[in-house]
Amino acid sequence: MLEKLETIQQFETTRARMLALNRFRCEPIAFAAGWPWGLREGQLRREDGYFFSIVGLRALGNPAGFPVLEQPIISQPTKAINGFLVWWGTAGLEILFQARVEPGNVGGMQLAPTVQSTQANYEQRHGGRPTAFIAPFLQPGARRVLYRGLQSEEGSRYHGKYNLNLIIEATPADIEAARCDVFTVGAETLRQLVALDHVINTDARALLFFLDWTLLCADHKPFASHDDPIHRALARSFAHLDADRGTSPLDAVRCLMHARATLALRTRPIALDELGNWRLTETTLCETVDELGFRVSLFDVCADQREVGRWTQPLVCSDGDGRIVLFCRIRDGVLEFLCSLDYELGYLEGAQLTASVSVSPGKRPALLKESERVLLDAAERATGDAILVDCRQSEEGGRFYHDVNRYQIILDETLVAGRDGDDALWITLAQLRTLSTISSIVSIELRCILSLLVAWL
Repeated sequence: MLEKLETIQQFETTRARMLALNRFRCEPIAFAAGWPWGLREGQLRREDGYFFSIVGLRALGNPAGFPVLEQPIISQPTKAINGFLVWWGTAGLEILFQARVEPGNVGGMQLAPTVQSTQANYEQRHGGRPTAFIAPFLQPGARRVLYRGLQSEEGSRYHGKYNLNLIIEATPADIEAARCDVFTVGAETLRQLVALDHVINTDARALLFFLDWTLLCADHKPFASHDDPIHRALARSFAHLDADRGTSPLDAVRCLMHARATLALRTRPIALDELGNWRLTETTLCETVDELGFRVSLFDVCADQREVGRWTQPLVCSDGDGRIVLFCRIRDGVLEFLCSLDYELGYLEGAQLTASVSVSPGKRPALLKESERVLLDAAERATGDAILVDCRQSEEGGRFYHDVNRYQIILDETLVAGRDGDDALWITLAQLRTLSTISSIVSIELRCILSLLVAWL
């Protein structure tokens, strides 16, 4: 029988047990000691070419909005699968989470989707164990698919990376096998855990945004748990698709398409040693002058319960926390969110919709736009009940080492009330959920911060 996760204390006990069971260890090593990884044809990649590689990427011309025109970036063209199995238990909806040990996680283990697997992993190119629970996601058959869509990853770190996101209603046969590394989580527990530091991983948070939140509420009415102005405004925001409320989904898409067409971003891959501000040492690929604030190092990893118990891989290591801030306001009783356009070299389209401020970990203040500095100053001044969410999350532990973002959702009726323009849009929660059904519109940073509102359900 599957174990049910119900408290943060139980999670911490499970984390300690999983790290011990995995004999978890993650240590930096020299590039020369990293077989099957190595520097080949200007890239840091595996000898067999599987999984992913670190390449150089350069923008052609001088596109506006990009203070840095070249950088190392993760190339992983094959699509991973991120998926939840869900079902109805005696107390309501149950979600199957994986207690996943990743080399770059703060805390080592975090709760992940039921399946979080690259194509190379579920095809067992590593020669190791099969990916648990993968069958329903590869062949859903008669199972009810609650969500299916291709969604982007971090454009500041990946080049053109998309994952297949799935939420599938499980059959009894899918979940009959007990395992030490999976747990069922109910709606009440999820509300307690989702906004805690370093508990639920990036892919799980991004995927939770696509879950029908009415299924997490006993009365199928999101944000009706308390009768106060914020909950009432959230409930109306969840329901409001009105074209005259905030920015309509159609207008938001038009704005984004116009920005992409104006930008016309074109890039080309280059060798790592062609990057002007980057240098290779025996142990790291790093900047000569700090701008983006990250480096790439190779690590030796031990995690006995993973598909392969020991391996080497590169990880992106950032020199400082990032900031994801989403401002909101109440207009006529409806909560509206201030979203902006995010320009990154890694987006194939050049731009996506993101939070009010989205600053990747390590990025130096000199690269920030003036509007970003103003909003970050406003976030620092926010206090008390104006702060709806404030937490820290380490991102994508399979590719980044202790990469931390501070997430804040802040109610501000004064500073941001007049902030309008081509790069700033006021959008309701219902409108954002509609926009997210289109691939490559809503960034992973925006999906992740919006999923933290589950804590308010």
